[in-house]
Amino acid sequence: MVAAKKAPMTKSLEDIKFSPDGKFIAVACHDNKVYVFAFHHMEQHCILSASNSFISHLDWSADSRYIRTNDGHYEILYYDVLEGRQEANGATALRDVEWKTHTCPISWATQGIW
Repeated sequence: MVAAKKAPMTKSLEDIKFSPDGKFIAVACHDNKVYVFAFHHMEQHCILSASNSFISHLDWSADSRYIRTNDGHYEILYYDVLEGRQEANGATALRDVEWKTHTCPISWATQGIW
C-alpha cells in the first residue's frame, strides 16, 4: 500500500471513511472540501467543493456512488462521486438512497428533530 500524504489538503482533517466497496477513501477537510482518492494507489479521484464551510461529517451510500456531507453552517450537501460533482437536487433525488453510514447529524432521518 502507498503511504498517504496530507497534500493536497491544506487544513486539518475532520472525517475519513472508506467507501463500502473498498475502491475509494473520502477525506473531509477544514478547507471546505472532500478529497476522494482511489484506493489502493491513493490517486486523487476528485475534489468535492460545493460547501461554504468546513466539512464536519460525511456518509457513503451503500452502493458507493454518493456522499452526503454536513458542514459548519449546518448544511447538507450530496455528491455523485463517480461523476465528481454535486447533486444539485440531492435532497429530493436521493431521499430513498440506502446509506452505509449514518454519522451526519443532519439528514432525512433526523428532519423534524431540529
